[in-house]
Order: sequence, then C-alpha cells, then structure tokens
Amino acid sequence: MVAVDGTGVGDDALQLACELVREIPGGSLTGIHISRQDITPSRGGKTPADEVLDKAVQRARSLGVELKPIHATGDIGRGVCQAAEAHKADLLVIASQDRRPLVARSLVDIDRLLGSSVSDYIRVHAPAPVLLVREPEGRR
Repeated sequence: MVAVDGTGVGDDALQLACELVREIPGGSLTGIHISRQDITPSRGGKTPADEVLDKAVQRARSLGVELKPIHATGDIGRGVCQAAEAHKADLLVIASQDRRPLVARSLVDIDRLLGSSVSDYIRVHAPAPVLLVREPEGRR
C-alpha cells in the first residue's frame, strides 16, 4: 500500500512502491488518499481527491503497475493505518517530508521527540512495516 498525496515526494513514494511491486510475482498495489474532510466536486464532477488518485493511477500504469485507488476522510494517520489493516497490506510506503529550514535539519526536531507528525503516528501504529520516503538531497 502507498499513501498518495499528490506532492513531489509523494510521487517519489508512489514510484518506489511501483518498482517494488513490479518485482513481486502476483503483487498488487493499493493507493490510499485521506482527506480531512469531504470537498464538493468541481464542475467536472471530480473532487480534488479524485484528481490526485486519478493522476496516481495513470502514473502507476505508466510504470507498469495497476493501482487500486481508495479515498477516505478523517484523521490522516488513523485512516492510513485502518486502510492498511483492512486491506491486509504487507508493506506501507509513505512520503515523509522534512519541513524544517535547511539550517535546522541537523538539529533534533521537537515533533520527532514527541512523535506528533502524521508519519510518526503511522510508523508507530501501522499494522505492517513502514517505508518512509524522503525528498532527495538535490531537490531541497
């Protein structure tokens, strides 16, 4: 399972998940997108979540993998963990962005000490191993 969020590092997580699944005979990939609340569809009848998931499906297909998209609303960390459990995920791939300024990246982050970020919640509570994907150094 891969958490899909439509960000650059989220796309890296999707690509890595596709590369892993392609190497597993009979492997399947589920993409989960969690919104904090439902947003009304645009004129085309699609919500922003639909658009993010559609792009992820197309990207996965271009990488040779069929992605089964799932959308839910609510708490992101809990929602990802519940989806992983419900779909019996063997591995959970998520993007974990480092939002600190460049000068502070070598310092200990208080959020990490407290474990209050979404990625920390998922890492601790997920029913399967979690692979955190970070933004490559050159892109920061």
